[in-house]
Amino acid sequence: MQVSEQAVSEPIHVTERPRVTVARSVSAVMDILVSPRSAFAELTIGIHVWVPLLLISIYRVSWLAIQYPAGRRMDRVVLNLGVQSFMVGAEYALLLLPLLLLFWLQGARFAVWSLFALVLMAASVSELGSLLAALVGWVFFDFNTDPSTQLLTNLGWMVSVDRQRALHHLLSHLDAFELYATMLVAWGADVVVQGLSPQQIWRTVAVVWVGLVFVTTLLKWYVS
Repeated sequence: MQVSEQAVSEPIHVTERPRVTVARSVSAVMDILVSPRSAFAELTIGIHVWVPLLLISIYRVSWLAIQYPAGRRMDRVVLNLGVQSFMVGAEYALLLLPLLLLFWLQGARFAVWSLFALVLMAASVSELGSLLAALVGWVFFDFNTDPSTQLLTNLGWMVSVDRQRALHHLLSHLDAFELYATMLVAWGADVVVQGLSPQQIWRTVAVVWVGLVFVTTLLKWYVS
């Protein structure tokens, strides 16, 4: 009788596990907005990477949907969501590579998917903030801008993008949401990365961010 009860209970446990993981993933991406420490605790257990990835894609498509002409077919919105999901995944995976490399060279122990999920979760905060700032600028100040180029939370407004593209790019990265997202990555990495001191982790994240801004600014300067 005990064997039959165990045989019945095991499939139930197996089928419920994915739903619990999805709920944990959704809870983590919501907690990162109000309680980062709770979100990082969920990361140590494991979350679905596609949840924050999809959330960022929805933020980006939301702006596109606002700009769609009236009567735009809904299947185009869904198509854009798929394209944005691919682009977001590729973009943040590329940004993650130097961070993984520097952690690995220092002898750190980490799960790649946990770090990828951490970067996406932090990015979701930055992307949501940029979207809201862009909407505020569009509605109240009639700024013709999108979240990737909004100027309300950074110093990009100090110079003209047409005259000093490289400097404008650099000042645009001095953005409140981007800096906060970088801090979240360092804070979360201190939880999910083993074998390094907190000082090493924060220093590594800072070096990667500065390096990325420096390289992209050089590229802007070269093509301008």
